[in-house]
Amino acid sequence: MTGRALTFTGERDNKGKPLRAAHPTKSTAQGAVAEAVTPSMVLDASATASPLPAPGERIGQYEIIRELGRGGMGAVFAARDTKLGRKVAIKFLFSNDNPDLTARFIIEAKATARCNHENIIVIHEVDEHGGNPFMVLEYLQGAPLTQLLQDGRSSRRPRSSS
Repeated sequence: MTGRALTFTGERDNKGKPLRAAHPTKSTAQGAVAEAVTPSMVLDASATASPLPAPGERIGQYEIIRELGRGGMGAVFAARDTKLGRKVAIKFLFSNDNPDLTARFIIEAKATARCNHENIIVIHEVDEHGGNPFMVLEYLQGAPLTQLLQDGRSSRRPRSSS
């Protein structure tokens, strides 16, 4: 994958703020420069660092199928992992090059990756595309929680095998 891979270093600066590192490749942390995270939380989804991917576009080994949903912090796409032949979800953050938001996103990814439970989604990868951090997640077929609650159905769904 091209671009920078972003990771939370697990360290804090002298004011207790988290540090993040941008690496030229996702496999090595050598030579990375950690930056102190700034507390700016202004977010404008219409001013993303670059346009989000369109159906048919490829991001590394992933081919975008369609947008699944969008909110104030980002968008989620269904995609096909062309190397492993599986369907995945790709969650993009509208970061606007905001290091605080990016650091929170990376913390979320690391916390999720450490968990192993049937009710917690599996995270496969974290990277960046066009200035927007993203994480590649297990794809689960289902309905939005709001719909399940309105219908009175259980939110428990079997995991997708595709």
